Amino acid sequence: AEKVFLLIDHEGPSYAMAVNKTNGETIWKTDRSGRMSWSSPSLLEIDGKPQLVASSAGSVDGYDPETGKQLWTYGDVGGNTAPTPIAAGKNQFLLGASPGPRGETRDQAARSNGLMRIEMQDGKPEAKLVWQAGKALSTFASPVVHQGFGYWVNQTGVVFCFDMQTGEEKYSERLAESCWATPVGIDDRIFFFGQKGNTTVIAAGPEHKQLAVNRLWEAEAAETNEGDRPSFGGRTQYGAVAVGDCLLVRTGDILYCVGK
Repeated sequence: AEKVFLLIDHEGPSYAMAVNKTNGETIWKTDRSGRMSWSSPSLLEIDGKPQLVASSAGSVDGYDPETGKQLWTYGDVGGNTAPTPIAAGKNQFLLGASPGPRGETRDQAARSNGLMRIEMQDGKPEAKLVWQAGKALSTFASPVVHQGFGYWVNQTGVVFCFDMQTGEEKYSERLAESCWATPVGIDDRIFFFGQKGNTTVIAAGPEHKQLAVNRLWEAEAAETNEGDRPSFGGRTQYGAVAVGDCLLVRTGDILYCVGK
């Protein structure tokens, strides 16, 4: 609770680190090989203890959050440059990946989406891919698990649903928009926050049922002060989280609170 964990992966010196959230002092810093990645690490419970898990551009790694010591690594992955590992039951988490813009790492990315488990072998933790998520890819949004099913969203806005126990694909359907923000599961529904402001709400479960498509802002408002934004920008739903009875949704420069 007193630490903030950072993953700094780029073409220069790369590292994972923990800093004191009160005064910003470095608690530990562990060097990593240089790589381009935008993913964030996750603090997960593995074998009853917290571990910092980083999925980033060619490897998945586990660290002791107290010391920064690397505990295990898994290297048979690729294209995992944005999605964050998401807790999915005891000693398990979801992985997401997609090929680069020119199709690099296509073969590796195709087998880097699925359910990973950490098992103890001869007293040491070892990562194993339990099942692969078929043709599913996770480009910007991290995969999410809710009520026994896992969901991946690819670059074109197609959502894939899988049974968490068996890895069986239940459906693949197109959403209103592609998603950069990670979906949020609440009660019996999943919220998919479209890049340009349309949030698709579907029923949780093995059958696809669209419940609503909600517009967060008017199209005219998105064009206001467009000249002040970079050419690749415009208003985009980058992140969302459920807080109490509300959803907090962040764009590049605005924080929305959406209530019932």
